[in-house]
Amino acid sequence: MHAAVLACAASTQPLALPLTWHAPLEPVPPVLGAWNASILVGTHHKTGTVLLAKVFRLASKLIGVPRSKANKTSTAGACAQLFESHAAGVCIEEHTSVLTLRHWLSPGAPFIHVVRDPLEMCVSAYLYHLHGAEPWLLLPHAELRGKTLQQFYRDASQADGVRFECTRMMSELVDEALVRNATARRGALTLYFEDFTPDFDGTMRRIFEYLDSREKVGQLVTLASEYDLTRHSAHDERHVSAADAKQPLRDILFSDPLLREVITGLRVLLGYSNETAPQRSVLCENLRKLCATTHVGFITWCPNGRVLLGKLQSFPECGEANVRGASHQVVLTNYTKPIT
Repeated sequence: MHAAVLACAASTQPLALPLTWHAPLEPVPPVLGAWNASILVGTHHKTGTVLLAKVFRLASKLIGVPRSKANKTSTAGACAQLFESHAAGVCIEEHTSVLTLRHWLSPGAPFIHVVRDPLEMCVSAYLYHLHGAEPWLLLPHAELRGKTLQQFYRDASQADGVRFECTRMMSELVDEALVRNATARRGALTLYFEDFTPDFDGTMRRIFEYLDSREKVGQLVTLASEYDLTRHSAHDERHVSAADAKQPLRDILFSDPLLREVITGLRVLLGYSNETAPQRSVLCENLRKLCATTHVGFITWCPNGRVLLGKLQSFPECGEANVRGASHQVVLTNYTKPIT
């Protein structure tokens, strides 16, 4: 692996990983008249965006409201207009952050947030990016000696590849955890990605009951069942990772002390662990250390090994001031209580 790309942290023996568990979900009352409001469905990379986009395409058609995706050039403007006008409709936002909530979400408006164990997100993203066809995966990078990111992952060892991918997408993991933390007690409906497989219909029922769908709940659940992978095989297998390929990658990530500490803290914030939540200052310091293990300019949250103020959209106060000609001081929040 190119030495300038990733300075790997020292490894320890893999830990026994916790079972995929999450805190019990508290009942959330329905948002009355939700289908007449602007509905925000917030997801993150590898948390079921494709699934929810398909489900809401059918649901929106049945109800008679528009559905847009904020991450698509053709419909991103429609999402902005939807929330500006407070019109009826659904927006799927794949890269939801606290900034998204500030710009678009009105008090009491329906918000559905899908989260996933960050360890699983890293593993799934790495496996998907080995074969994915997104244009950004196929762009050559001078810092990778002219290779695309996909070529880099294919040529690198699994250990180097999955650690780099998890670091690269860390801003997405932070967004997921801090959005969950910000909305847990504010009437938002949080869904755990892991619940789709054992109880697809029950999870869909929670969505449509939350949206005050009343007599249409059963019909909407039946429509959504078309996309239940326990009933039907995936149309695009690239979005579904083989289970037997994942465990060695989990072990690799948890054998890296720094990645393990960051991921463990985020798992606590998301409800996948009942340990003590990390302090904001500690989380920021660990992110800064993790960023310093990389030396490429194309990681948005961490260009050239430095976290810059404002680059982490859900944690903008974490980073360094980018002042030309001045020493770069790390700016940490003075807030030292646990994130709550």
